[in-house]
Amino acid sequence: MEHLLFSRRPADRFEEAYPIGNGRFGGMVYGGVREERISLNDDTLWSGTGRENPAKPGAPEAFAEAGRLVGAGRIAEAEELLAKKFHAMWSQIYLPLGDLTLTFRGGEAVNYRRTLDLADATAGVSFHGGERTYFCSYPDDVMVIRLKNTERTLSFTAALTTGLRALSCRAAGDLLILNGRAPANGCNYSFIQKEPLLYEEGRGMTFTAALKIETDGVLSAKDGALSVEGAGEAVIYLTAKTSFAGYDRDPSDLPLPEARALAVLAPLTREKYPEILARHLSDVRDLLGRAAFSLGGEHRDTIGTEERLRSFDGSDMGLYELLFAFGRYLTVASSRRGSQATTLQGIWNELPAPPWSSNYTININTEMNYWPTLPASLPECYEPYLALAEKLHARGRAAARDFYGAEGFVSHHNTDLWGMANPVGIGRGGEACVYSDFPFSSAWIASQIYDYYEYTLDRGALARIYPVMADAARFYLSMLTEDGDGNLIFTPATSPENHFLAEGGKHSLARQTACGQTLMRELFVRTLRAAGEIGGEEELAEKIRAALARLKKPAVGQDGRLLEWDGERPEAEPEHRHLSHLVGVYPGETVSEKETPQLFAAAKASLERRGEDASGWSLAWKICLASTFRDGEKAKRLLDRQLRFFDPASFCHSMQGGGTFPNFLDAHPPFQIDGNFGAVAGIVNICLQSRGDRIEILPALPSAWKSGSVSGLSAKGNVRVSIAWEDGRAVSVSLLSPRDCDKILATGGREIPVSLKAGEEYRVAL
Repeated sequence: MEHLLFSRRPADRFEEAYPIGNGRFGGMVYGGVREERISLNDDTLWSGTGRENPAKPGAPEAFAEAGRLVGAGRIAEAEELLAKKFHAMWSQIYLPLGDLTLTFRGGEAVNYRRTLDLADATAGVSFHGGERTYFCSYPDDVMVIRLKNTERTLSFTAALTTGLRALSCRAAGDLLILNGRAPANGCNYSFIQKEPLLYEEGRGMTFTAALKIETDGVLSAKDGALSVEGAGEAVIYLTAKTSFAGYDRDPSDLPLPEARALAVLAPLTREKYPEILARHLSDVRDLLGRAAFSLGGEHRDTIGTEERLRSFDGSDMGLYELLFAFGRYLTVASSRRGSQATTLQGIWNELPAPPWSSNYTININTEMNYWPTLPASLPECYEPYLALAEKLHARGRAAARDFYGAEGFVSHHNTDLWGMANPVGIGRGGEACVYSDFPFSSAWIASQIYDYYEYTLDRGALARIYPVMADAARFYLSMLTEDGDGNLIFTPATSPENHFLAEGGKHSLARQTACGQTLMRELFVRTLRAAGEIGGEEELAEKIRAALARLKKPAVGQDGRLLEWDGERPEAEPEHRHLSHLVGVYPGETVSEKETPQLFAAAKASLERRGEDASGWSLAWKICLASTFRDGEKAKRLLDRQLRFFDPASFCHSMQGGGTFPNFLDAHPPFQIDGNFGAVAGIVNICLQSRGDRIEILPALPSAWKSGSVSGLSAKGNVRVSIAWEDGRAVSVSLLSPRDCDKILATGGREIPVSLKAGEEYRVAL
């Protein structure tokens, strides 16, 4: 499997730089010759102090009245009512920490090469007479930069800067320390505040970036920088800490985190570099080496990645392999036990006012970030997503009570470090309803975290997950109303970010939507499974069963497509990027070929109508859907679109025409990391699908992928799966389970019962 990105020139833009990270702390490596820049991020460095966004007086009554207005066909009135009496403040902003700049003294580099090794999680720069190695160590909680020069002429100056408010920057001995403060409030929308970042004296999170240099050259400190002269080697250790101590604690009054940062650096020396590198490699190889994907293509390690993308025509099999490897690498680099969940940009953001605040958009994007984590055998990296669900559970109880007068907990279309759960949209009028009024992310997240148990069978985790699921279910149970035909619906509702035409314009509020109804069904079904596993709460289970029997299902339109809204609504944008009404097909399971064939066929027709172009993450969702429909040729066409080169020099915001930047990050555009993760999920779904005790092998293999192999994938039930194929058909399958279990292996139109013994590899020659 290919695992190397490389370029023959330094990066000029973010979209050309290479990302490194250890889950919570990361950087973008530009690889400059005379001046090296590494932009830095700590995943807890956000604006804000954790203050609540309160509901307006009478919010529950306003929401109920909006439902009545929509039922009476007065949609515009309902949207304006919610804008005036229901919507609240926007999320806070995920912020860049600053830059490490290394200014070198010397000539131009000859035979320059810049790399990112996806197997070892190391970036590198090499040229005649010198080399640099960069990585972020999870075991030692530090970024490491090793500089070598064979002629002992290595001379440079290291400086730390921040675009936030600097409190101090000093250099002494071998240390360089930058202290700063984040803004007390952030809002990325000028109609709320003219400047996105607002500072208050003594308020807001503090942070420290601390750097230590160990060298065989002459080291000196002057004017807030460190300089090295005449060295053969220098090792730079860099870490960062913030005063964040939990979503429910104001970080303003907590101690400056300098001492904690320096404690990380204190034991690190140049002599210990080999040990630190060895610990890093052992850590990442354990994770990254679990799974591999090969299409048998020729490894083109003499052609730069950007050149390969520019000339891609679907025949360079190595780029599919890189897409798979890069997505898994990004997961390991941005989501580890103890870190925050990945934002819209993972952990890599260098803009003080980034697109969509670089927050958690939880009407699809954050969920997609974690689609491949379990089937691609990285369950440890799922922990931050579970923690995010628990944070929303805690903060969302007040949102359910204050905005709806309801039980349980609710969250809406985005959140932030502080677990904001309210509907945003204040200041935008009725047009904000299209994204603000999505009280179904709590259903989506609470049902998706059950995947963790289904893949790992970790009963301790199930005990942790179940309360989140149960309280999410309680909210929807307390909100359901009858539609006049005996069906239960949640009203009013939206289909995320999509409009229909009515009342002479574009509108978004409907009596009910396929997305909302399906997400509730997914949650109810999985909550019942979880309750059955752990026992207890029979009263809640009985309420869920009764609601499920009456919960309105999606309907099929006259043209054979799944209806997105309440009836035959004319679409404002027929090829809209969101595919929310198809959520029951993927990642959900309540719309399937076997159990709901009519809805499954209607969903497939809906996907066809959406077309084959889209933004980056939408292409990824389409790949996952096409492969679930077992259409391998369509899945490959969509993958090929995902691998379209997107030139950052012609950068623009677009909802269509997604692709891949030179550094292999997903182009929404702009950069959004969900497309990278969704593409991995799509590749896995082409090769392996599992539901219950059924494991389906190569359900959507494209004809162009004639021969290949995939190893180390995970099926539900904690079964590790490896597959090899030739001439388009599987020739061998191996299964490995830590427990005795029975499975059905489906491949090539056959269903083969298999009995697995704990710890024994089961091989099937086909």
